[in-house]
Parts: sequence; structure tokens; C-alpha cells
Amino acid sequence: MMIDIFAKLLFFFKKETIKNKLTILIYHDILETPNKIHTCIDKISLEKHFSVLSKYLNVLSLEEAYQHLIANTLPDNAVTITFDDGYADNVSVALPLLLKYRLKATFFIVPGYFDGGMMFNDKIKQAINHLPDGTYDIDKLDGCT
Repeated sequence: MMIDIFAKLLFFFKKETIKNKLTILIYHDILETPNKIHTCIDKISLEKHFSVLSKYLNVLSLEEAYQHLIANTLPDNAVTITFDDGYADNVSVALPLLLKYRLKATFFIVPGYFDGGMMFNDKIKQAINHLPDGTYDIDKLDGCT
């Protein structure tokens, strides 16, 4: 899942210097602890990501990346971090880690869900997480939407 993809990305960056390209890491829901179906990423894994990003890659804000792309001055191994859909845990879990590692990120907010509403995919994840153990095959559930 996400950790495997991240490990492959880091291996690639260690082997190669990426020039004139921007990698955008897109995060969604950041869990305090893993859930039953292990969707999305949890706090411990995110901290591992940020630790490595801060040491080995050039993390830029989306605005900085845009300005560099326009000026054709993008630094090697450029990465931008985004958080999509405006989950509250982006602030409660991810923001303290961003501050700890002094990383910049862009948060995309969906204001239609501020009043406690849920996106369809979150309703499905919540329903699965409330099923009794053994009522689903975890190996057939994959990915984070």
C-alpha cells in the first residue's frame, strides 16, 4: 500500500537525481492509529515519511514549486506535499509533524463537510470498521481513496 509506494519512491530518489520534475505527494485521511482495514496512513508511518523527506528531498510549498516551474529553476528532487479533502486529522495529526520537521504543505478543504457530513468513501470505511471481526477478507480490501 502507501508505505510500499513510498519505499519505492525513496529508493528511486537514492539511485537517481530527479531534475526538472516535481513529485507531488497526496495525502488524505491521517489516522492517529491504524484501523481494521488499514486504509490511508497512520501517524507513525507519516512521521517516517516526513523524517525521510526532510533529510533527502527538497520539499517546496505548492506556490514555491509553481514559481520554480515557471522560472525553470526547480531544484533537484523537488517534492510538494498536499492534503486533500480537509480531514480534521490533517490539522490534529499531520500539522504537528509538519511543524516538527519544518515541512511545508498545501491543504485542500472541502467546506461542504464542515457540519459533520461524510463523503461516500468515508461512510463505506466506517461501515467496514464497525463489522465484527472475520466478516470480511482484508486481503481483498486495498487502497486509500
